Amino acid sequence: DASELLSRPIIAKYEVSASTWGRLVLLKRRAKQWRLELARFVTRFGDDLGEGGDFYNHANATAKHLLDAATNAEAQTEAKAEAEEEEEEAEEKEENKAAEAAAAAWARDDLELRLLGLCKDMDEILAPALGGMATGKASDRGAESPLEAMAEALEMMGNLRAEQEQAKAKGSTKGSDLAPGIVLLADVELLDLPLEMLGPLRRRGLRPCARDFSVHVLSTRLALNDPNYDSRCFSDPMEGSRLGDKAGAVAVESSSMCAVVDPRFEDKGPASAAKAAAQAAANADAEAAGLAPLTEAELEVAGGRPSCVETLGGAGMKPLSDGWACVAGDERICGVGEWQALLRTRVKGGFLFHGPGSVLNHLPPQNLPGLDASGCRLVVLLDRMNNEVSFRRQSKIDSQGAKRPADFVLERPLETAALFTLAGAGAVVSNQWSSSFHANARLCRRLFEKLSGPNKESLGSSLAKAASEPETASTKDKGPKGESVAQGQGRSFKARVAYNPVLYGLPATFFNAK
Repeated sequence: DASELLSRPIIAKYEVSASTWGRLVLLKRRAKQWRLELARFVTRFGDDLGEGGDFYNHANATAKHLLDAATNAEAQTEAKAEAEEEEEEAEEKEENKAAEAAAAAWARDDLELRLLGLCKDMDEILAPALGGMATGKASDRGAESPLEAMAEALEMMGNLRAEQEQAKAKGSTKGSDLAPGIVLLADVELLDLPLEMLGPLRRRGLRPCARDFSVHVLSTRLALNDPNYDSRCFSDPMEGSRLGDKAGAVAVESSSMCAVVDPRFEDKGPASAAKAAAQAAANADAEAAGLAPLTEAELEVAGGRPSCVETLGGAGMKPLSDGWACVAGDERICGVGEWQALLRTRVKGGFLFHGPGSVLNHLPPQNLPGLDASGCRLVVLLDRMNNEVSFRRQSKIDSQGAKRPADFVLERPLETAALFTLAGAGAVVSNQWSSSFHANARLCRRLFEKLSGPNKESLGSSLAKAASEPETASTKDKGPKGESVAQGQGRSFKARVAYNPVLYGLPATFFNAK
């Protein structure tokens, strides 16, 4: 029985050997180096690649496909060799599609390959702690161990999620409340790894709806934000729920939202050279995928992008943001006192930051922990993107010696989310690593579209869909003459884009756009 199994606590202990622990330490070092190289890459080439740089340029390539098909060095070499030898007939043979997709993705983006390799190694180290990849009922495999029970529970949750998606496709909501969400409560030493990509979750279609620092922190968030909190367990409410339909739901009032956008007005859109390079890259991607050359309208979208300030005032965001307390860098620089006032005066509201650099590069870290920002039930940090202007300013500040060593640590993604949590935030949406201007602008638009849409989707569900679902006809951008175009339509986001944003805190948060 699904309800009986999923309501039963499972306590399992997974012993880690000294050699496995050494591999985990090495994995964390490699992940740190990867983040540094990614930051340099997106700063230098993000605008040149255009929006297409966030997508796999092959129709058969997805992060799940590439991870499950082959990610180690031997499989990579074999896939490339096979694709080269059978280049002419690869498109005609179904059995060569996986190799072709892998070779195309790897050849274009070494950083993506390395992320997939890190995830493969992470699977080997951490997947056994979630029961590995055992499938079927424990009774069919013999005596049930705690790890086997965990694997069976995950398998059942994956099946329930699949049933929910099938019912939704048929227009039915029957059984949709059976598909639970997963909140990852991992040790802080593991939270700087992309745990959402773990094999036992990924292969069952179970993307965690949130993560948090501990069960105690999660319980404190609930106590602060849910007036009816009574220490009960909670799960991500079913998609399409209305406010109040589920116990534990937390409402965020749009009228009490505030935003700081590009505080020093360092982003004015891509330079002309970057625009031309992005258009050339988009045409090359279309040719590689066997598509017709892009039209003039599609080239305009491929080469351009809205600035941070324009994103908040764009067609998808303007109806919402008009009622917000906003400070934009094209008007004035937001001082520390104004930052603190914005955060402190929210009542059942939220805070959005959208701009270059780290948010705590603009608001010094020491000005945040002692602040009472408990009125910010939702904090969305769309940062960690840089251009030459913001990178030079940040490098100058970092090299002047005005910062303490602790300040550099506190500006990192995990520590930033922890500081906003200490200030009282109920839910914190943050990037795990560097992002492109295109990716953050798209995430801003799509996240708030889903949060404020007629279905009133929860924050956990909205973030997962906004970050990873391919662009569709309803989410296309507008060309210069109003026509709908979407450069990435039908293609999947790269793993470094789809799994970058994560939610710390309460997934059962709803946005009241009235």
